[in-house]
Amino acid sequence: MISENRSISGLVMNIAAPVLPRLICLSLSFGMIALPVLAQKVQYNYSSSNQSGKDFSNKNLSRYTFTRATLKRINFQNTNLTAAVFSGANMTGANLQGANFSGAILDRIKIVNAKLDNAIFTDAILNGADFRGATIKGADFTGAVLDSWALPDLCKIAIGTNPVTKHSTRVTLGCPTK
Repeated sequence: MISENRSISGLVMNIAAPVLPRLICLSLSFGMIALPVLAQKVQYNYSSSNQSGKDFSNKNLSRYTFTRATLKRINFQNTNLTAAVFSGANMTGANLQGANFSGAILDRIKIVNAKLDNAIFTDAILNGADFRGATIKGADFTGAVLDSWALPDLCKIAIGTNPVTKHSTRVTLGCPTK
């Protein structure tokens, strides 16, 4: 059995065997959260790279890693990004419309002025995300981890229903009824 410690942008994983369930400990301002996950093989690593302006639309990029990558104006429209890692990435002005980020790690990302319409963030980790100027019409945040301070601003712009999951953006964010 191989044992090694890896630190990935604030996430600490102790990997003992390649396929056994794991706990990821996420340090938040109010303590630690342990999330069960399965060890996954990274498909491709774009960490610390500059992919600004590239077109990755309609692709399957599940389990890809974009940690600390510069992804300004990138096109991820209708892309499968399930279980992908974007810790600390800069996606300013990105087109994320219809992208599936289910189970993805998007902590401390900058998605200023990005288009998140109809995107799926089911069970994604979005703590520390900067959503200023983003559009979220029809986005699904079911089970997503978001900072409580970000919710009032997101609720101000939350409208629509996701065409795939049929979930209301306002309901998935836990916004008060109008």
